[in-house]
Amino acid sequence: MLILVDLDGTLLPLEAWDPIFQEISGLIGSRVGVDWRIVYRAAKDLNRELLRGLNVRAFDWDYIFTEVAHRLGASISIDVNDALIKHVHDFKPFDGALEMLSALKGLGHKVIIATNGLYKYQHVVIKELNFAKFIDGIRTPDTIGCPKNCRGFFEGGAQVMIGDNPLFDVYYPAVWLGYSVYW
Repeated sequence: MLILVDLDGTLLPLEAWDPIFQEISGLIGSRVGVDWRIVYRAAKDLNRELLRGLNVRAFDWDYIFTEVAHRLGASISIDVNDALIKHVHDFKPFDGALEMLSALKGLGHKVIIATNGLYKYQHVVIKELNFAKFIDGIRTPDTIGCPKNCRGFFEGGAQVMIGDNPLFDVYYPAVWLGYSVYW
């Protein structure tokens, strides 16, 4: 059986990304003379705006932070992986996450991480947290061509989706797969 498993919010707390986003927000804030929280709020607002349109760029934090910097008057390009590389070793999976992936593999299931985060970020996290040894692949919006709202994201024989987001991990899989698991 092919089982899709979400990453952020399911295997890993969403808050793990906070130090990265705070560092980038601080960098931009220092360039334009505003508090990092203003930058961070603007980035989250742009993320929500893009998400409402189900735009793949909603998950491209390089684009989001670069655009926010430009809107605030700083002409810089942001590479989130620069900060991610510094902080990913501090990421702590949820208790039982590795054991769950190991158990699914041990039962003979094919396991694919299916996440709305872009591949360029998520493969770093998956490798660093040792999830890679328990999975058969990674599906991301940039590799599939759409967020977890289109049929293409769930094609290929997926039968179960395990995740935390009511829209992307429950509703859309239910539409395309017929059922899902909410964790």
